[in-house]
Amino acid sequence: MTALRWVTICMMPLVGSRNSVEGYDGRKLVLPFAMSLLPAIDPNDMYKTLSALGCIHGLFTLFPIVDCSGLVDLVDDEDEKQLCLETAVMEDFVVQFFDRVLSLVESRSVENTRMSDNRHISEGSNVEDASLEKFLWAVAHRIANQASTPISSAVIKKLTSFALGNTLETGVSGKLFASILQAFVNARPDITLPKLLPALCSSVVGHITQDILDEEDLDRTLLFQLLLLSYVSRTLPVS
Repeated sequence: MTALRWVTICMMPLVGSRNSVEGYDGRKLVLPFAMSLLPAIDPNDMYKTLSALGCIHGLFTLFPIVDCSGLVDLVDDEDEKQLCLETAVMEDFVVQFFDRVLSLVESRSVENTRMSDNRHISEGSNVEDASLEKFLWAVAHRIANQASTPISSAVIKKLTSFALGNTLETGVSGKLFASILQAFVNARPDITLPKLLPALCSSVVGHITQDILDEEDLDRTLLFQLLLLSYVSRTLPVS
């Protein structure tokens, strides 16, 4: 994990290196390195996961997330052509990233992180959850800002499908997922809200019955989707 921290520090000069000066083109290392970080998003090792998320956030600060492979015929330089072709996997990488993030989120439930007789372990989980929520918001917001509209749309489609097809508890995992949605709404409301909000509101209305005021335990799906609505209606990130 110390190595990841050093790589994060060295990223800017690495990406800015060119064959004519340093003897290698650091831009060609970006995508392979980003792909190598995906396995580090590990539900069983939160320290490693947070380090990987921090590194990915730093990486996405330095370049746009765009598939330029369709422009290869407009470029004369062979190195630039190769770089354009390599960006064809950009959308696949982002989708794989969110697949891993969603698996991570599903694993972070109250039962998994806080059901412990050891108070120190429970308090440590609370700190981990808060840190993870901030990291996920920051990375999702960075991706939404840096990604092209087609790539952002693919992610939003995945997140909307997850929101409507899954039910998370509202204590930990639901808030983590809600913060990701909030980040996309904050950065790209133009394409996020039209896809998400009508479907989410329709689903909420469909879960409300005439007997809802008499129910002791509200439907878990309804509670989860109301949590999502409360997050996406805010304009500020998690604090």
